[in-house]
Amino acid sequence: MDIINLYNFYSGYVKIKIKGKHLERFLNLITTNLNLYIWDISRISEEEATLKISLKGFKKIRKHAYKTKTKVEIVEKNGLYKYLQNMKKRKIIVFAGVLFTVFIVFITSLVLDIEVKGNILVEKEEILEKLNDIGLKKGVFRSKIDNREIEVKLMNEIEEISWVGISEEGTRLVIEIKERRIPPKIIPMDVPCKIIAGKDAIIKSITAANGNAVVELNQTVKKGDLLISGIIETKNDGVRTVHSMASVKGRTWYENFSESPLFVYEKQYTGNISKAVSFYFNGKLLNHKDVPYYNYDEKSEKYVIGPLTVIKREFTEYNLIKKGISDAEAEKNAKKELENLLYKSVLKGDVVKISYERIECEKSDYIKLRMLAECEEEIAQQAEITQADLDYATEEWRKKYEQQKAYDAM
Repeated sequence: MDIINLYNFYSGYVKIKIKGKHLERFLNLITTNLNLYIWDISRISEEEATLKISLKGFKKIRKHAYKTKTKVEIVEKNGLYKYLQNMKKRKIIVFAGVLFTVFIVFITSLVLDIEVKGNILVEKEEILEKLNDIGLKKGVFRSKIDNREIEVKLMNEIEEISWVGISEEGTRLVIEIKERRIPPKIIPMDVPCKIIAGKDAIIKSITAANGNAVVELNQTVKKGDLLISGIIETKNDGVRTVHSMASVKGRTWYENFSESPLFVYEKQYTGNISKAVSFYFNGKLLNHKDVPYYNYDEKSEKYVIGPLTVIKREFTEYNLIKKGISDAEAEKNAKKELENLLYKSVLKGDVVKISYERIECEKSDYIKLRMLAECEEEIAQQAEITQADLDYATEEWRKKYEQQKAYDAM
């Protein structure tokens, strides 16, 4: 639609039929004397034609129509004014449509569902409760959500969580969880199983709820060794299998190394600032702008209008300046890194003692630390009883039974 047609649409226009013996004279008069713009002229016959003219122009042609004895008839009305007139006749429909649009925009601006994925050790209800305490729950405005802040707070609140990722899928918020430890395989109660060692350890306690213990206190075991047998021998009926359940605590050790620098980098701001506006529709990015800096801080503001999300970003450039730190501070940083690494493999409550040792480091501006952690933790791990296990136990029972029979016959 060009500028003239756009103007005619907003100002309004009519399609008219003209009828008379002096049509050319009539058209010349209104275009020359009145300086009117007419378009889409279509000849029907020698004395009839149709054309389009603006609403204001139509009101001026009556005098010239009378002078040339031309009959003028409106065929149809067009333009914005007609649309508005029709809307006035349907006030309730218009009001309902506006109200519905406002409602949809409002609803799609809220978080209507929260999905938690990846959690195994931590219950979903516990995660949702912590999110609620943080301020994230169903019904909050999506524009008020600071993903990074919630991710950090959730990891600080629940020790078992090592990583959190938050993404938006329309009005649904997806919380993806990664936990610090991989949980042991759970075998259904109706499946016979045994208990094996999940780690190298020295046995410190055994509590068997079902099955026979085949190890003793202070015995050294390797990962995979049998601890509790799920095969029970009977005097007369051979062997039978059970679902073994037990708690076996073992003394374990962890050794890790860390290199920590004798310097840190501090930010020195250059004063350069760049801004960008990103548009997302239903979570899909519509535009993209590269950040012009290598090192920068970022501030952002989010606005949600229904399915449309607008994020205003501001990037502040800085340079990194190298600054030396004390030996004690570098050692403190190394210990913190080693502890974080340790607690990815073992619970804090299972740690009995931690010792550190400084060792030689090949890098002159680094220190190197060795950590040895002594722990007492659960090492019991369920494993299904194989046919080979059952065949071996049956053969051993058969040998014992035959030896006993031979002994009794003597």
